[in-house]
Amino acid sequence: MRRRKPFAVVIIGIVACVLVGVVTWVDNREGNVHARTAEFHVVIDAGHGGRDNGVSSPSGLHEADVNLEISMLLKRELEDRGVLVALTRDDEESLADGDESNKKRADMARRHDIIERAAPDLVVSVHVNSFPAQKSVQGIQTFYHGDVGKTHAQHIQNYLNQTDLCEKKRVAMKGDFFILETEYPSVLIECGFLSNPSDEAKLRNPEYLASLADHLADAIVGSVKNSPRVERDIDWHIK
Repeated sequence: MRRRKPFAVVIIGIVACVLVGVVTWVDNREGNVHARTAEFHVVIDAGHGGRDNGVSSPSGLHEADVNLEISMLLKRELEDRGVLVALTRDDEESLADGDESNKKRADMARRHDIIERAAPDLVVSVHVNSFPAQKSVQGIQTFYHGDVGKTHAQHIQNYLNQTDLCEKKRVAMKGDFFILETEYPSVLIECGFLSNPSDEAKLRNPEYLASLADHLADAIVGSVKNSPRVERDIDWHIK
């Protein structure tokens, strides 16, 4: 009679199979490395946070809050598509410590540290805009820093222009944003204008935000699939 394998041996075998082909990933708060499998890796940067509210609408809607809400929805949409996602922030707080004199600089340095540790295929910084001097200005616009970022920004912008999200069709533009100054492909997406009443109403609407995150995820995945991949050493660790 054939003997059954001990239960513990079976469990060990299952665990070993699960761990085959994994890659490492960084936790945005603690700097821990997690073993996960995924085809694409994306860092989502929710702009501003803490005392830095970013721009605000006339009725008091703060950019930092909108950025975070969009980022969390986008994270879920990307994960549903099999993308591994790291966030630079996942709450309302700044990444700077309380005793640092230049909190903005410290906050940005930590965001860059998360990006460098994660070695992503794409960095997506989420923002909303404001132009009080001309309240008619509205719409979504994508910015880039380097040539590789330009390719991603153009793909994402062109995709969004074909959806019902964009009444105003825009083109991707080069932008002088510190968060984009990284060796990894990066884009910054301004998801609307809080100074425009129509855009503000949309950015307050949960259904619109869900649709925005859904379309952004499709645009991001399509862009990454059609771009050269980032070479990464999956055996690194974080001290």
